Amino acid sequence: MVTIEKSKCDKYVLRSKDQHWWAVFMVSEDGFVSIQSDYGDYNYCWSSIGEQTIQEFLIDCNNDYLMGKFGMGLPEEINAEKTAKNIKHDIIESRRMGDISEDLARHYFDLCENIYSINSFKEFEDYMFDSFIIDFYNDDYSSIPVAYDKPCQLKSFFELVWPEFIEILKEEIKK
Repeated sequence: MVTIEKSKCDKYVLRSKDQHWWAVFMVSEDGFVSIQSDYGDYNYCWSSIGEQTIQEFLIDCNNDYLMGKFGMGLPEEINAEKTAKNIKHDIIESRRMGDISEDLARHYFDLCENIYSINSFKEFEDYMFDSFIIDFYNDDYSSIPVAYDKPCQLKSFFELVWPEFIEILKEEIKK
């Protein structure tokens, strides 16, 4: 047997003329939010938000929290800048401890400069082996201090689209 529940849903269609993006938000009164946009498609359902409406709840939410919910299941991306800084820190500490020579430390440090332009995990992994930085970590890839970040597309969505949507919700609540 199948049970059916219906709920009301508001549809918000946003189009930015100057930034050339679009987004469609479907927000149901029972807490389901579905988004299709130029910056990705996201959805989540909040079933226990108390007495407030889903719109009020979304206005009050922290963006990091929302990115965690909407970004669930999305692969994180390598943060090349932080990763290069982490590796450089390890090299400096190893040199201070006397574990490697000054020349070898300089060699590894210089190799780190190429990390800044890496865009994918595969590129990073290949570079660690091809450049022999992996030797610094005794061929233990898991000990490399890789810094991760939310996907760029999700971050862009929250920088450009989400604030516009929240402003619309705030105006709607004032009425």
